[in-house]
Amino acid sequence: MTTNLSNGPISHFKSFFENRVSSVLTPLEALIRKQATSGILLIAAFVIAMVLANSPWQQLSRDFFNRELGIHFGERRFTLSLVEWVSQGLMALFFLQVGLEIKREILGGKLRDPREILLITIAALGGIIGPALLYMLISPNEILSRGWGIPTATDTAFSLAILALLSGRVSIGMMVFFTALSIFDDVGAVFIISIFYAHSINAAALAGSGVTLAFLFLANRAGIRSGMTYGLLGLILWIMIYKSGIHATCAGLLLALAIPARPSISQNKFVRNIEKLLARFVQKDGESVEMIESASKHSITSAIEQNVSAVTTPLQMFESKLLVPITIIVLPLFALFNAGIELDPELFMQGLLSPLTWGIVGGLVIGKPLGILVFIYACLKLKIGRLPEGISRNEIIGIAIMSGIGFTMSIFFSFLSFPADPALVGIAKFGIIVSSLLAAGIGTAWILLKIPKKNQIQDVARI
Repeated sequence: MTTNLSNGPISHFKSFFENRVSSVLTPLEALIRKQATSGILLIAAFVIAMVLANSPWQQLSRDFFNRELGIHFGERRFTLSLVEWVSQGLMALFFLQVGLEIKREILGGKLRDPREILLITIAALGGIIGPALLYMLISPNEILSRGWGIPTATDTAFSLAILALLSGRVSIGMMVFFTALSIFDDVGAVFIISIFYAHSINAAALAGSGVTLAFLFLANRAGIRSGMTYGLLGLILWIMIYKSGIHATCAGLLLALAIPARPSISQNKFVRNIEKLLARFVQKDGESVEMIESASKHSITSAIEQNVSAVTTPLQMFESKLLVPITIIVLPLFALFNAGIELDPELFMQGLLSPLTWGIVGGLVIGKPLGILVFIYACLKLKIGRLPEGISRNEIIGIAIMSGIGFTMSIFFSFLSFPADPALVGIAKFGIIVSSLLAAGIGTAWILLKIPKKNQIQDVARI
């Protein structure tokens, strides 16, 4: 009897695996959807944080957030408060996710065009320089000047949540461009943290992190694909960087650079192997025999699973596994632990009168979009970059305005800027919340007034 490989069980299996591989190979669209969901959760976490900070449970929640947790080995101990575990530990996973996104998009995604990458990079640079300069002009005080990094950051999840609510007017291309710009913005944040917000450097720990990173790259070159290997070395790298005085979140981006981006087998070999295995599966023991009764069928399905794993790069596997916990758990948890401020008349008056507040507001609401737009204009005039197809001028302006939503990342910078001054952190949070609300309101109004409703099907086809 001749088995027809194009019909029956074979075609169903092939369709299943094609869908499986396709879901891994197109994660940017999934990221946009998950980030929008995360943005809604961020808003919920912010509301809860504000309620806790202004309720009878304020001290109880503060004590819980500052509770020490760690590991003891005899006389040696490594402990951090819960808020530090979230801010330096879990947020390192966020920067790992960012690094994986960048690496994938440059190697095989929507950022392969060098001129588009250059324009987005230059735009992100403008979105850092613009707000930093305006902040320094408004807050030249020596102590307050340490906060210049606060208005340079964009909260991708929060911004995408708002864009998702405006989906009738926001094209897929606009969402992709904004996401790519935010990714490069996050890279800038990592460099700012590692260069300008590092504590006193521990040379021995820094050397240890360099050795660990070298082992990670050697594992990559040796073809090691084990998640356990990269996880353990990544944990050692995180500890070494934490002890070195550089902010531990930088370990996430460095680890991403070392994650392999090559499959073990080619796509053609994968297809040939799957066809052979599926043919054997149909022929073995007859179609009436159930899986539980056939050891040979189980062996074949295990071989199929190994081939699926071999054709998928570790980078894609790790990114897809991190996507949900980062966007659904880590970022909202960071907001819950850090976003709450006590609303009292004194803080309100201090915030209104402080140049710190207005430096942040000016940087995020004016400096951020202005820097992005000026740098994009210069890039296009000098013909050293180009915009992706299908992006209008009004959409670019809308993206620039929405980039002024700092929220979680700006709060993150406020703790780095004023680690020993809770009063300044409170004022900074006040400025960040005001700025983010203003940027969200102005950006929403611009999109509603200047961007016509889109035919989503046409937008998808065009992109």
